[in-house]
Amino acid sequence: MVYDAETGREETLHKLAEGAPYAIEGDDRAVYLGKCVKGYVERYDPGTVTWENYGCLVHPSSFWSVMLLLQAAFYGLAALGFLAEQFDWQFPLVHLPYQFTLQHAVAFSAVVSYLKVQRVAKWIPLR
Repeated sequence: MVYDAETGREETLHKLAEGAPYAIEGDDRAVYLGKCVKGYVERYDPGTVTWENYGCLVHPSSFWSVMLLLQAAFYGLAALGFLAEQFDWQFPLVHLPYQFTLQHAVAFSAVVSYLKVQRVAKWIPLR
């Protein structure tokens, strides 16, 4: 928005990105507007009165998207390991992710039980 003090008029130059909480003046004297969580960045140059929309800086092929896919694949292998154990299938590739996930789930359950003050008097292994 531009305000002309001589005429008292306001003019909207461009609609800002919805919820743009950050406005930073860059070394090039342009104003950079952005939304941190979504990664949107716009650039306003008051000298030329131009807007540039850089779009979403977090591209779908980014590092974190790859990490999410790898984690989903790991949990998918763990689920297959669970099914392999239930139906007595022999898939050595899925055994390690299943055991890793199972041990961490049991450890998490033990921590929750400890925090709820549920004590086990004696440990009896099942196998």
